[in-house]
Amino acid sequence: MAVTDLANDAAAVAAGYTSTPIDYGVASTNRPRFERRYEKQLARLGGTGPKLADVQRVSGFSSVDQATADANALANLNTVRRHRYSSARSCLGRSVEQRRLRERDHRRRELSHGPRDRQGQVTRRCLG
Repeated sequence: MAVTDLANDAAAVAAGYTSTPIDYGVASTNRPRFERRYEKQLARLGGTGPKLADVQRVSGFSSVDQATADANALANLNTVRRHRYSSARSCLGRSVEQRRLRERDHRRRELSHGPRDRQGQVTRRCLG
């Protein structure tokens, strides 16, 4: 099943997101002036404990105008939704074939250099 992109702010609100426009006043070098923030409480997909996992927050920024910040936020929201709800889990637009080739190359590196730890350092194998 394909994920349908949200067309505008009203569609995002209808999908359960809260939409918050923010105007910081004057743009600075560290922060753009305009921001649009979408937030939604997500349900946990599995496991035990509380049924609500966390809040998904997606923002868009612009130093030009609020409409540009809105468009950026909506594009970011659609990207996050495609990643979360895609049935193929295609890694943000990468094809399944590209992902398969990347995994193959990763396995080849492991075989030629040995397994790696979380920091990417080669771990030594103890042969007994």
